[in-house]
Amino acid sequence: MEASASGSGARPPVEPPVTDEGAYGIQGGAQRTAARLRDDSGTPSRSQRTLMRTIRVPLVVTALAAALTLTACDGKSGDDGAKNAASDCVVAVEVGPGNAATMAGDTGNVPVTVTNRGSNLCTFRAFPGVELTGGGSSWSVAQEKDAKPAKVPLRKGEAATFTITYVRGDGGSLSAPAKTVKITIPGAGDAKSYPWSYGDVALKTKNTPDASVGPIQVAGD
Repeated sequence: MEASASGSGARPPVEPPVTDEGAYGIQGGAQRTAARLRDDSGTPSRSQRTLMRTIRVPLVVTALAAALTLTACDGKSGDDGAKNAASDCVVAVEVGPGNAATMAGDTGNVPVTVTNRGSNLCTFRAFPGVELTGGGSSWSVAQEKDAKPAKVPLRKGEAATFTITYVRGDGGSLSAPAKTVKITIPGAGDAKSYPWSYGDVALKTKNTPDASVGPIQVAGD
């Protein structure tokens, strides 16, 4: 005997309808909607073209948003891409020992060693900032003429160097009674002061010391 439709037997599951969007994605559904808007001649009317443009706009916005999301997840934009730059460097600076000028008019050379104490790779291509101070005054040391900084990468524990060259002063009016030297390593924090034990420095003018500083370079060059 056949079971009636109202019997207690299990009915076959009813699957939900599949829309154009579900089967082919948003773009496929939009294309089919646009096709239905066309008249018999195959040319959409003015109002239909307006509606079709309205459908396309969300697609463009969605694609743009997806592209921006991928860029943000890539990890190459913003500050993350600069983690190995010199701005993250932790360095130790050692002034001297130098080839001191012992008499007025003599030229002396003071090497300065910069060691990477941080975990990041540090890359320098610059002159350091150098300022002599003493007696309540200060004098900025000029960069070495015609010298050009080269790229200097430093891994943890590696060192670079630069040289301060100066002419010994005679203690007179055109002499800077320097007691400290203030050094700024580009990208490695604020300036720090160190003792200057190499005597007075001759002045070209009241505010210009007869001294220069070379670029940061690989130690030993």
